[in-house]
Amino acid sequence: MNALRSKLFFRYMLSYLVIFFIPFLVMSLFLYEQSVNALKREIDQSNLNKMMQVGEQTGNLIRAMNQIAALITYDKHLTPYMVSHPYTASDAIEKLGIYKSSNATIDEMMLYYHDSPNVYSDRGYYAVDTLLYRVFGASDEQKEHFLRTVRNLKAPAALPADYFASDDNKRPGSVLFLFPIPPHDTNKYGTVMFLVRQSVFSGMIAHALGDFEGSIFMLNADREVIAEAHRDGLLGQLRQAELTGLDLARTGVRETEIGASGRHSVVTVHAPETGWTFVMAAPTNQYASKVFHIPILLLAIAGLLVVTGLLLALFFAARQYRPIGSLMSYMYGTKSRPAGEAGGSVQDTVQQFIRHHDSLREKMSVQQPFVRDQCLLKILGGNLDDPDTVTEMCAMSGVSFPYPYFFVVYISFENAPHHDVKRKGALLKELEARRLPEAVICGVELIHDNAIAAVVNTAHANPACTEAAVQELQRLKDNLELEGVMGVGTVYPAITQAHSSFIEASAAADYKLTSGTDTVLYFKRHSASGDISGWYSNDLHLKLTQSLKKGNRRAALETAGTLLRRIRSLDASIAWLRCCCFDVVNVVFRAAASIAYSDPELEKAIVNFSSIEDLEPKLNAFMEGACRQASLLKEREGQLLGEQIIRYIDKHYKEYAFSLEQLASRFQLSESYTSRFLKEKTGATFLQYLWELRLAEVKRQLVMTDKPIRTIVQEIGYIDVPNLIRKFKKAEGMTPGEYRKRHTNSR
Repeated sequence: MNALRSKLFFRYMLSYLVIFFIPFLVMSLFLYEQSVNALKREIDQSNLNKMMQVGEQTGNLIRAMNQIAALITYDKHLTPYMVSHPYTASDAIEKLGIYKSSNATIDEMMLYYHDSPNVYSDRGYYAVDTLLYRVFGASDEQKEHFLRTVRNLKAPAALPADYFASDDNKRPGSVLFLFPIPPHDTNKYGTVMFLVRQSVFSGMIAHALGDFEGSIFMLNADREVIAEAHRDGLLGQLRQAELTGLDLARTGVRETEIGASGRHSVVTVHAPETGWTFVMAAPTNQYASKVFHIPILLLAIAGLLVVTGLLLALFFAARQYRPIGSLMSYMYGTKSRPAGEAGGSVQDTVQQFIRHHDSLREKMSVQQPFVRDQCLLKILGGNLDDPDTVTEMCAMSGVSFPYPYFFVVYISFENAPHHDVKRKGALLKELEARRLPEAVICGVELIHDNAIAAVVNTAHANPACTEAAVQELQRLKDNLELEGVMGVGTVYPAITQAHSSFIEASAAADYKLTSGTDTVLYFKRHSASGDISGWYSNDLHLKLTQSLKKGNRRAALETAGTLLRRIRSLDASIAWLRCCCFDVVNVVFRAAASIAYSDPELEKAIVNFSSIEDLEPKLNAFMEGACRQASLLKEREGQLLGEQIIRYIDKHYKEYAFSLEQLASRFQLSESYTSRFLKEKTGATFLQYLWELRLAEVKRQLVMTDKPIRTIVQEIGYIDVPNLIRKFKKAEGMTPGEYRKRHTNSR
């Protein structure tokens, strides 16, 4: 019996052990496979993130160099004339050194103007042949190819470190970046060159592999290797020859066979802004080996499970019978989360997201008019010359211009009555999204000029379409009984030229002194009515004056350039041409005097010019300074206006009748603009700011005086005492009486 009992016992125990070990073995294999796959996914994602970071770092470096190149383009010390002149060349070299010192990754910076015999560097200047032959060790063929590349360059480019592969190269291991200038002009007349050590890029990518074996490459837009890094081991490293066999057009993570190197996990990232490609290739079979880097933990867990299983098998065998279902349920069962607990958490999260989304949408709706006005002001100021950038900015601001032609109407209220402020706000409201059958009108307030600028987008450039839009503006103005002068600029075929129409429209409005007080004035009609010098018409004279007064650098340089080109084309004596040049100089000096700008050194140099080629850069430099002065004056006026508005509110906030309408009327602004302006300066709306001042004053008087609460409330401009008490309790968590008692006892 005992033998039979022992035999049955061992059979039960064996069956239980089989039942235990088969699931344990399957589970162990499953967990191991999942660990390898999970580790591989994590590593691939980590590698992808690292490559994206490298791409972002490289993009930041290239953007920084591009910004330096853009600054050099408009630096008056680094013009072709200034760098080539023997008296100013040293200043130009010093200026290049300053630009170079702003970026620690740049080893050397050079400036080359096409067809110039010299290349200017922060270390001095080289003759072109000296730089290419003696410094870079270039051959004749490399020299011709390099110069041809530089002169035909239309977009930034990078040349690999081995571009000048020569033992005589005194700048070995340096990547050469080329940035054509001007950056946004199709007529490139120079190139800014930056030498960056290849080790800078190698350092960026070296950390990306971490503890894994593999190779990483950084390729420029022409798929040339700029930098590479390898981590050697038993698996070896990927060769550049094998890199050419990869499909680099695909982005993301994929597995592929690479020649004799075996199966690799390949990560490819493209940087659309620079056109660069970043590739990492790591053997996939190393991921499995990495799982065994934690064998102690895995073995400890497995051993614990085995011992536990043996003890349970012996226990249930001794009991001779237990249902398999009960046994498995007991061995593998877990406590479940109480019903509704997880669901409540998810619901809370969803509700929080909805509340945050509604709050964000409300803030965006409040800021939308301000963003829209800033967009229109940038267009009118001539600060943007890229149509795609303007279109993108308009879309983000909620401004839509579906038609191809643009002109500006300038409505001046300089002599308008004081009570017209509210009507001006009503006109702006009408112009927020005014649509005609073949035109769109958008208006923006010009606080410094006491005017409104209406950007008109039309389907046609013919006079009939222009007249229809102007008549609609005139009708709206007349319906509101607004007194003001309307100046109409020229129609242009691109939104980037709207700033010129704005300057023309504001110039046309200046005719109000001779044309009455409530008229529509077209720039072309009135500017062509007289001729002030015999060789150019009033339109250029007025446009140059207005562009300088309004700080529109782009329009000023364009108009002055047109005038000087006309002088060059005149068939006249030297004395007569010199008089014509002085005519332009007088226009510029008079406009500069009106904004209190002067530069004695430049003025002296301009007056003593020797030729038109000598005059133009000096005059341009003077006009740039005048435009900066005009912009600075507007900025100061804005700051002063903000301070005056805050002081006025602080002085009158206790008045019961004090309102946004009163505030806007006091400063001759529309109510909508005043509200947005105050929001920008204080971070609060008019009512919020008014309530904060009144609340602070109530709390001060509650603590510092013994006045009755009703008296305090009435003194700060409130009549409805119960309403203020409710608002006070909501803000402070207690009534005014409780607040007084608590803070009086604490003194």
